[in-house]
Amino acid sequence: MAAVRESGIAVVDITDPAAMQVLHTTPVNYYQDNIVYVEGGGDLVTDVIIEGHGFIKSLETDGTDLWIANESYGIHRVPLANVITAAPVLEADGTLQIDPSAEVYTLQYAGEHPWGAPADLQLHTDVDGNVRLYAAIGFLGLGIYDPVTLERVGYYNLYTDTSVSEDWFLAMDVTTEVVDPATHIDPFTGMPNYNQASFEIQDVWHGGLDAPKPWADFDRYGKYYYKANKLDVETYTSGSGERTTVYLAYGLGGLVAGEVSGHGNALFLMPTLSDTTGAVDVVQATGAGGLNFMDLGVLDPAETDMSTKFTVPAYFASTSETYAAPDGTPTSPLAVGHTQGVATSPQYLYMADGPHGMSVWQIADADENALDEPHVVANTVVDEYAVDNPDGTTIYPTPHAYNVILGGGYDYRPEPVAQYRLQAEPGLEDSDPEALYMTPQYFPADTLLVDGDGQWYTLDEPRLLFYVAYGEAGVAKLDWSEPANPVLMEHQQTVGEATGTAIAHGRVYVADGGGGLVIFRQ
Repeated sequence: MAAVRESGIAVVDITDPAAMQVLHTTPVNYYQDNIVYVEGGGDLVTDVIIEGHGFIKSLETDGTDLWIANESYGIHRVPLANVITAAPVLEADGTLQIDPSAEVYTLQYAGEHPWGAPADLQLHTDVDGNVRLYAAIGFLGLGIYDPVTLERVGYYNLYTDTSVSEDWFLAMDVTTEVVDPATHIDPFTGMPNYNQASFEIQDVWHGGLDAPKPWADFDRYGKYYYKANKLDVETYTSGSGERTTVYLAYGLGGLVAGEVSGHGNALFLMPTLSDTTGAVDVVQATGAGGLNFMDLGVLDPAETDMSTKFTVPAYFASTSETYAAPDGTPTSPLAVGHTQGVATSPQYLYMADGPHGMSVWQIADADENALDEPHVVANTVVDEYAVDNPDGTTIYPTPHAYNVILGGGYDYRPEPVAQYRLQAEPGLEDSDPEALYMTPQYFPADTLLVDGDGQWYTLDEPRLLFYVAYGEAGVAKLDWSEPANPVLMEHQQTVGEATGTAIAHGRVYVADGGGGLVIFRQ
């Protein structure tokens, strides 16, 4: 079985690995009412209903039941036999049949975009013999559930944990930041609620009141530090007896078991934990830290010496060119992991890489021939903290880079007269795309042009193409030569979340978030 995002759950016959066959793909429906959130002007919107085909991110099974992580809603449980069969058991609308009593809504709305989308599930038996379902629930951290009733029996949120001071908001206690914790904190999650969001928009933002704004600070960017992406659970024996430990990979916060260079994404544990020094216990993809192979040491919470908690015997990063010393020379290897904007000039690509600032990559030689292996020629990445130079100057950490814009050169069409929706295309009806960025490319008629392979040609009619970054729905190439009739020419999924596009030398450069930089031929 495979979680196939907005398409639902795919069942694949892998009997012959060289000729695998998809037996069927089943969408998963969801419905939730009585939702309250704050719209952009600060007014409460009540009695909201969300429904549709869910975005399926993870699956877990014990061989009898199947648990489904639906980012659009929460967690569902169905009999495995209803899915692993020639004909899945369906509702009248063609979606997977789900008992309403066998699902749990995990989202919390404060603003228009919810927190708490489950990204990863794992069953585990704890030291008392209780089987629990552990869920990485995005910006809300960790949820622990009874796998039968789906009642939440445990919860951990790094953002609300006041015992942790080395995080995005340092030693902040959100209950002291909101207007009134009795009315402006969600009692189930401990997070700022819609009342706090409304106050910040209307009184602080529009009214000019000088007051803390924990909701906006978290929702606008801070939440990415606290995004729980992946987990693994292990029960092991220590000097004080058996203990169950959850290893939770946070977006920018790393691994909760210890401070790890980079950002936590996927991880897995070795089948057994070794006492041998230098042995690999955990493998983790850590964004800017690349791929880390870690040896776990003393995991006693009372131990304060981090050097005894883990070591990293080996690691791999995608480049050794970007992490710079104050004089600009490369030092530690770094992986490109938060690309959120790209732009090009004839020889160079300028990339906004989130918390790593901006880097400049050479993508063509002096004659403007495309290079298949781009290389860094300049970057703003220095250090997580301020660095003092020998000459007395100080270099401060780069602000978060969201986008890059270069001026000049493009022909844009005025007066938009049509709308294009990717989800209107056959086969993409159940997608939920967000058009985040687009790059136009205009080809005039009766003008000598050259393609990506160096071939010359002319056009009888002008053409206007757009390369559109659709977030988790990938990248689309549109022909908008006729203003009232946009046509989809090509659509490609990406590994991460496409947030920016740029074109040069017959290539399309895509800022793909956690997927780094993706390069397509036009």
